[in-house]
Amino acid sequence: MRQPFKVIGVGEMRDIERRAAEAGLPGSALMEIAGRAFADALVSLPEFQARAARTIVVLVGPGNNGGDGLVAARHLAMSGRPVFAILARARADDVRADLAREAGASVLDIAETDAAAANAIVAQADVVIDALLGIGRSRPMSGAIADLARLARAATGLIVGLDVPSGLDADTGLADPGTPRCDITITLGALKRGLILGDGPNVSGRIVPIGIGVPRRCIDADLPDALDAESVAAMMPGRSPSGHKGTYGRTLVIGGSASYPGAAFLAALGAVRGGAGIVTLASVESVLSTAPAEVTRLNLGDGDWIGDAAVSIIEETLEAFRSVVIGPGLGRNDATAAFVRTILPAIAQRDIPGVVDADALAILSYLPDWPVLLPPRSILTPHPGEFARLTGTAADTDRLNEAAAVAERWRTTVVLKGAYTVIAAPRRLAVSPFANPILATGGTGDVLSGVIGALLAQGADPFAAAACGVFLHGRAAEILAGAIGNAGALAREIADAIPRARRRLPRSR
Repeated sequence: MRQPFKVIGVGEMRDIERRAAEAGLPGSALMEIAGRAFADALVSLPEFQARAARTIVVLVGPGNNGGDGLVAARHLAMSGRPVFAILARARADDVRADLAREAGASVLDIAETDAAAANAIVAQADVVIDALLGIGRSRPMSGAIADLARLARAATGLIVGLDVPSGLDADTGLADPGTPRCDITITLGALKRGLILGDGPNVSGRIVPIGIGVPRRCIDADLPDALDAESVAAMMPGRSPSGHKGTYGRTLVIGGSASYPGAAFLAALGAVRGGAGIVTLASVESVLSTAPAEVTRLNLGDGDWIGDAAVSIIEETLEAFRSVVIGPGLGRNDATAAFVRTILPAIAQRDIPGVVDADALAILSYLPDWPVLLPPRSILTPHPGEFARLTGTAADTDRLNEAAAVAERWRTTVVLKGAYTVIAAPRRLAVSPFANPILATGGTGDVLSGVIGALLAQGADPFAAAACGVFLHGRAAEILAGAIGNAGALAREIADAIPRARRRLPRSR
């Protein structure tokens, strides 16, 4: 199986390049492979194929990123496409510029090109490739590089970043004010940390990692994984032709209140769509009346909230379940707080893996020594605000390390939601490849908790359940966005797209 793409910073990339050179793959060879791989990936993009004329402009910087751009320009020109390569600085001794010319590309030095003509070339391009600055960026953009970046920002064609958008710090995600806003970034060899941190998600667009032929032994296996379809398929629980509803486990969803009946409904629907054999919704009567017909019901009384008295009702049935989801729509008051304090140790005593979400997380944040209440195979699914309340610090600078640190400290799995959701467990770390604004609507997190709970019930370990659930949820959003756009989705539509997302996995089982 191919090793998953890794999430790396500049230092790690330099180490990989050094090891590759020691293994017989020097920088010049890597540049040739990278430029060719970029060109191949570009022409396979649906966004590229949708553009009929496909006139391509490559904005070429003075460093290695520009060298990659010239190799890409050569291969694109060899395929018969009209290609312009505009150099921010003359590359008189660079044979790659000459080879691009011989292949049919028009190679222009910005210093020798009329400004109006350069503006027109970029403005009329169907595709603009940003190859001005790569991961070696160390100072603010200025001069010709800043001028060409300004043209890219004003362009109406498809803007594609080569490895990273120019001016973006590949470690921190801090972007230069002049950084072009890319529609897509094709990143080379590994996912650069800066693409998913800070300003990265706002300037990188859709991120497409591609391999560049680096031997596996040159890449540290302990680096964080960038989830992809192949790595997720390898972690997914299997589906046997002879299986039945008991085979795929029972998930108990505990949540809902008179004020928030929909959240528990959506979590239960997520568990159904996530493949659990049987889903039971435990809630008050007013919530159960809204439950989908596909779930069984456990009545916890006719009050407005689930209270401490419900613990004994749930305890009588807990042994039947392989996973528990607790929190969506539960509400926050003394009654629900007492319930959470009591039910979590009961779940832990029976060693049932559980997903702790939404209001259950909010309640925990007010309790001293709350980690001791958690079942040993828990998954916490906070959004950034909930994460800040649990930890006392905002996760807004280095989400990867912050999630990893608390997962180690709490000895549990943490799903830090947001653009490029982070999945952390002791000694394991992964990042979702999805950042889709269609998920920015109420209830989508409840669906996610249900999907993860369903995967736990099917036998996935907590990290695998969290990683696979996050990936399927993000892919479902991508599928739905392709049909209706990136706004206006209903959370239940995300749930309904989960089976299609699962079906798209290689060797989907």
